[in-house]
Amino acid sequence: MSHELRRQLAVLLTRKGQVAYVIVGDHRQVWIPDLSGFRESPGRLRGLRCIHTHLKGEPLSKEDLTDLVLLRLDLMVSIQVKADGIPGAIAFANILPKSTNGEHWAITEVPDIGQLNVDFMDMIRSLESELGRVRSGSVLNKKDRALLVGVTA
Repeated sequence: MSHELRRQLAVLLTRKGQVAYVIVGDHRQVWIPDLSGFRESPGRLRGLRCIHTHLKGEPLSKEDLTDLVLLRLDLMVSIQVKADGIPGAIAFANILPKSTNGEHWAITEVPDIGQLNVDFMDMIRSLESELGRVRSGSVLNKKDRALLVGVTA
């Protein structure tokens, strides 16, 4: 369908596999809607996976990765759409509990769906458990804080 429309398509899925959103983008990107109706708490992921198509063989974009981190998605997945409309390579990214080389995500790529052998639910549970441990072990800075505001006429 993405090939026929010449647009990126995305599906946001819950952990139960329910479709939360179907999104039709343009040839370069999709826009994720407001997700305020889904859980959001420190040390936890949102419980949504974004699976979308890429039309020109491009890797996961910086925008994809930024959405992953800022929206705290379980996964960001891209499926390449070949020139004949057949699915090609798949890439997925997940948040890292601790930054590695300044990056807050890990990307995995496989050449086709037949070589995708990952238990995503187990991976997400493990990742969320680690995120909770890292968060609970962080130390808050207890220095006094103040905000100075000045208004003149």
